[in-house]
Amino acid sequence: MIFRRFLWTIIVVKKIIIIAAVALAVVISAGVGGYRFYAGARYQAELKKGQGLVDAGKYKESLPILDQAISHEPKRADAYYSKGIALKELGRPKEAVESFDRAIQADPNLEPAYFYKGECLSLMDRNDIALDSFTSGLALDPWDTDLYKAKAYVLNILGRYGDSAATYDKVIELDPDDAEAYVLKGDALDMLDLHDEALSAYDKAIGLNPKDPKAYFNKGNTLGVIKD
Repeated sequence: MIFRRFLWTIIVVKKIIIIAAVALAVVISAGVGGYRFYAGARYQAELKKGQGLVDAGKYKESLPILDQAISHEPKRADAYYSKGIALKELGRPKEAVESFDRAIQADPNLEPAYFYKGECLSLMDRNDIALDSFTSGLALDPWDTDLYKAKAYVLNILGRYGDSAATYDKVIELDPDDAEAYVLKGDALDMLDLHDEALSAYDKAIGLNPKDPKAYFNKGNTLGVIKD
Protein backbone atom coordinates (compact mmCIF):
# COMPACT_ATOMS: atom_id res chain seq x y z
CA MET A 1 0.00 0.00 0.00
CA ILE A 2 2.78 2.38 0.94
CA PHE A 3 4.66 1.46 -2.22
CA ARG A 4 1.60 2.22 -4.37
CA ARG A 5 1.19 5.62 -2.73
CA PHE A 6 4.87 6.32 -3.32
CA LEU A 7 4.54 5.29 -6.98
CA TRP A 8 1.45 7.48 -7.39
CA THR A 9 3.32 10.44 -5.89
CA ILE A 10 6.13 10.00 -8.41
CA ILE A 11 3.62 9.93 -11.29
CA VAL A 12 1.91 13.09 -10.03
CA VAL A 13 5.24 14.90 -9.63
CA LYS A 14 6.24 13.94 -13.17
CA LYS A 15 2.96 15.29 -14.53
CA ILE A 16 3.46 18.55 -12.64
CA ILE A 17 6.99 18.87 -14.08
CA ILE A 18 5.72 18.24 -17.61
CA ILE A 19 2.90 20.78 -17.22
CA ALA A 20 5.34 23.34 -15.83
CA ALA A 21 7.75 22.75 -18.71
CA VAL A 22 4.98 23.19 -21.27
CA ALA A 23 3.79 26.36 -19.55
CA LEU A 24 7.33 27.76 -19.50
CA ALA A 25 7.72 26.98 -23.20
CA VAL A 26 4.48 28.82 -23.94
CA VAL A 27 5.60 31.84 -21.93
CA ILE A 28 8.99 31.93 -23.68
CA SER A 29 7.36 31.54 -27.09
CA ALA A 30 4.93 34.34 -26.30
CA GLY A 31 7.80 36.52 -25.14
CA VAL A 32 9.78 35.93 -28.35
CA GLY A 33 6.70 36.50 -30.46
CA GLY A 34 5.93 39.67 -28.55
CA TYR A 35 9.47 40.95 -29.05
CA ARG A 36 9.31 40.19 -32.77
CA PHE A 37 6.03 42.04 -33.04
CA TYR A 38 7.49 45.01 -31.17
CA ALA A 39 10.69 45.00 -33.26
CA GLY A 40 8.69 44.76 -36.48
CA ALA A 41 6.43 47.63 -35.47
CA ARG A 42 9.39 49.81 -34.48
CA TYR A 43 11.15 48.94 -37.73
CA GLN A 44 8.18 49.97 -39.84
CA ALA A 45 7.70 53.22 -37.93
CA GLU A 46 11.36 54.25 -38.16
CA LEU A 47 11.67 53.07 -41.76
CA LYS A 48 8.70 55.22 -42.75
CA LYS A 49 10.14 58.22 -40.94
CA GLY A 50 13.60 57.70 -42.43
CA GLN A 51 12.25 57.28 -45.95
CA GLY A 52 10.19 60.43 -45.51
CA LEU A 53 13.34 62.36 -44.62
CA VAL A 54 15.15 60.94 -47.66
CA ASP A 55 12.24 61.92 -49.91
CA ALA A 56 12.35 65.43 -48.41
CA GLY A 57 16.08 65.72 -49.16
CA LYS A 58 17.03 65.62 -45.47
CA TYR A 59 19.64 62.98 -46.03
CA LYS A 60 21.85 63.60 -43.02
CA GLU A 61 18.88 63.63 -40.64
CA SER A 62 17.62 60.35 -42.10
CA LEU A 63 20.74 58.33 -41.25
CA PRO A 64 20.32 57.87 -37.48
CA ILE A 65 16.63 57.06 -37.98
CA LEU A 66 17.42 54.42 -40.58
CA ASP A 67 20.17 53.02 -38.35
CA GLN A 68 17.59 52.62 -35.60
CA ALA A 69 15.33 50.74 -38.01
CA ILE A 70 18.23 48.48 -38.96
CA SER A 71 18.97 47.76 -35.29
CA HIS A 72 15.44 46.35 -34.92
CA GLU A 73 15.43 44.31 -38.14
CA PRO A 74 19.02 43.81 -39.37
CA LYS A 75 17.99 41.27 -42.00
CA ARG A 76 15.51 43.52 -43.84
CA ALA A 77 16.53 45.23 -47.08
CA ASP A 78 14.47 48.44 -47.18
CA ALA A 79 16.32 50.43 -44.53
CA TYR A 80 19.74 49.53 -45.97
CA TYR A 81 18.51 50.61 -49.41
CA SER A 82 17.18 53.96 -48.18
CA LYS A 83 20.38 54.52 -46.21
CA GLY A 84 22.37 53.87 -49.37
CA ILE A 85 20.34 56.51 -51.24
CA ALA A 86 20.99 59.04 -48.47
CA LEU A 87 24.72 58.31 -48.41
CA LYS A 88 24.93 58.60 -52.19
CA GLU A 89 23.24 61.99 -52.12
CA LEU A 90 25.61 63.10 -49.35
CA GLY A 91 28.59 62.35 -51.58
CA ARG A 92 29.66 59.26 -49.65
CA PRO A 93 29.63 56.63 -52.42
CA LYS A 94 31.87 54.08 -50.68
CA GLU A 95 29.55 53.88 -47.66
CA ALA A 96 26.56 53.87 -49.99
CA VAL A 97 27.94 50.81 -51.81
CA GLU A 98 28.27 49.04 -48.46
CA SER A 99 24.61 49.78 -47.68
CA PHE A 100 23.45 48.64 -51.11
CA ASP A 101 25.46 45.44 -50.66
CA ARG A 102 23.67 44.80 -47.36
CA ALA A 103 20.33 45.46 -49.05
CA ILE A 104 21.18 43.02 -51.85
CA GLN A 105 22.33 40.44 -49.31
CA ALA A 106 18.96 40.74 -47.57
CA ASP A 107 16.99 40.75 -50.83
CA PRO A 108 18.91 39.60 -53.94
CA ASN A 109 15.91 40.56 -56.10
CA LEU A 110 16.00 44.26 -55.15
CA GLU A 111 16.79 45.51 -58.65
CA PRO A 112 17.10 49.27 -57.88
CA ALA A 113 19.90 48.52 -55.41
CA TYR A 114 22.03 47.19 -58.26
CA PHE A 115 21.41 50.37 -60.25
CA TYR A 116 22.43 52.76 -57.48
CA LYS A 117 25.32 50.55 -56.41
CA GLY A 118 26.61 50.70 -59.97
CA GLU A 119 26.22 54.48 -60.06
CA CYS A 120 28.24 54.84 -56.85
CA LEU A 121 30.95 52.51 -58.14
CA SER A 122 31.18 54.56 -61.31
CA LEU A 123 31.57 57.73 -59.24
CA MET A 124 34.54 55.99 -57.60
CA ASP A 125 35.99 55.16 -61.05
CA ARG A 126 35.38 51.46 -60.47
CA ASN A 127 33.57 51.10 -63.76
CA ASP A 128 34.41 47.45 -64.34
CA ILE A 129 32.63 46.50 -61.11
CA ALA A 130 29.85 48.99 -61.86
CA LEU A 131 29.30 47.17 -65.14
CA ASP A 132 28.80 43.92 -63.24
CA SER A 133 26.25 45.59 -60.99
CA PHE A 134 24.24 46.99 -63.91
CA THR A 135 24.36 43.60 -65.64
CA SER A 136 23.05 41.90 -62.48
CA GLY A 137 20.21 44.41 -62.32
CA LEU A 138 19.28 43.77 -65.94
CA ALA A 139 19.13 40.04 -65.25
CA LEU A 140 16.29 40.87 -62.86
CA ASP A 141 14.61 43.49 -65.06
CA PRO A 142 15.58 43.28 -68.75
CA TRP A 143 13.17 46.11 -69.63
CA ASP A 144 14.76 48.83 -67.49
CA THR A 145 16.05 51.47 -69.93
CA ASP A 146 17.83 53.39 -67.16
CA LEU A 147 19.92 50.31 -66.41
CA TYR A 148 20.77 49.90 -70.08
CA LYS A 149 21.78 53.56 -70.31
CA ALA A 150 23.95 53.25 -67.22
CA LYS A 151 25.56 50.11 -68.62
CA ALA A 152 26.19 51.78 -71.98
CA TYR A 153 27.71 54.79 -70.21
CA VAL A 154 30.31 52.73 -68.32
CA LEU A 155 31.05 50.68 -71.45
CA ASN A 156 31.84 53.97 -73.17
CA ILE A 157 34.15 55.01 -70.32
CA LEU A 158 35.88 51.63 -70.55
CA GLY A 159 36.52 52.23 -74.25
CA ARG A 160 34.14 49.52 -75.38
CA TYR A 161 32.39 51.76 -77.90
CA GLY A 162 30.89 48.98 -80.01
CA ASP A 163 29.30 47.36 -76.95
CA SER A 164 28.14 50.80 -75.81
CA ALA A 165 26.42 51.51 -79.15
CA ALA A 166 24.79 48.06 -79.10
CA THR A 167 23.48 48.70 -75.60
CA TYR A 168 21.98 52.03 -76.68
CA ASP A 169 20.29 50.07 -79.48
CA LYS A 170 18.60 48.04 -76.76
CA VAL A 171 17.35 51.27 -75.16
CA ILE A 172 16.00 52.41 -78.52
CA GLU A 173 14.34 49.03 -79.07
CA LEU A 174 12.50 49.43 -75.76
CA ASP A 175 11.80 53.16 -76.22
CA PRO A 176 12.03 54.32 -79.85
CA ASP A 177 11.26 57.92 -78.83
CA ASP A 178 14.28 58.29 -76.54
CA ALA A 179 16.17 61.10 -78.27
CA GLU A 180 19.02 61.03 -75.74
CA ALA A 181 19.75 57.39 -76.56
CA TYR A 182 20.28 58.32 -80.22
CA VAL A 183 22.66 61.13 -79.26
CA LEU A 184 24.69 58.85 -77.01
CA LYS A 185 24.69 56.10 -79.60
CA GLY A 186 25.98 58.66 -82.10
CA ASP A 187 28.81 59.57 -79.72
CA ALA A 188 29.85 55.91 -79.41
CA LEU A 189 29.73 55.42 -83.19
CA ASP A 190 31.78 58.56 -83.70
CA MET A 191 34.49 57.13 -81.41
CA LEU A 192 34.58 54.11 -83.75
CA ASP A 193 35.05 56.46 -86.73
CA LEU A 194 31.65 55.38 -88.04
CA HIS A 195 30.82 58.98 -88.83
CA ASP A 196 27.98 58.42 -91.31
CA GLU A 197 26.18 56.17 -88.85
CA ALA A 198 26.82 58.70 -86.09
CA LEU A 199 25.29 61.48 -88.23
CA SER A 200 22.25 59.30 -88.85
CA ALA A 201 21.83 58.82 -85.09
CA TYR A 202 22.14 62.57 -84.44
CA ASP A 203 19.58 63.32 -87.14
CA LYS A 204 17.17 60.86 -85.57
CA ALA A 205 17.66 62.56 -82.20
CA ILE A 206 17.00 65.99 -83.75
CA GLY A 207 13.85 64.66 -85.38
CA LEU A 208 12.59 63.46 -82.00
CA ASN A 209 13.72 66.54 -80.06
CA PRO A 210 14.50 69.57 -82.26
CA LYS A 211 15.37 71.66 -79.19
CA ASP A 212 18.25 69.46 -78.01
CA PRO A 213 21.43 71.53 -78.43
CA LYS A 214 23.71 68.57 -77.76
CA ALA A 215 22.50 66.72 -80.85
CA TYR A 216 23.25 69.72 -83.07
CA PHE A 217 26.62 70.35 -81.41
CA ASN A 218 27.80 66.76 -81.72
CA LYS A 219 26.55 66.55 -85.29
CA GLY A 220 28.55 69.68 -86.09
CA ASN A 221 31.68 68.16 -84.57
CA THR A 222 31.26 65.01 -86.64
CA LEU A 223 30.74 67.00 -89.84
CA GLY A 224 33.92 68.91 -89.00
CA VAL A 225 35.85 65.65 -88.67
CA ILE A 226 34.54 64.40 -92.02
CA LYS A 227 35.51 67.62 -93.83
CA ASP A 228 39.01 67.49 -92.37
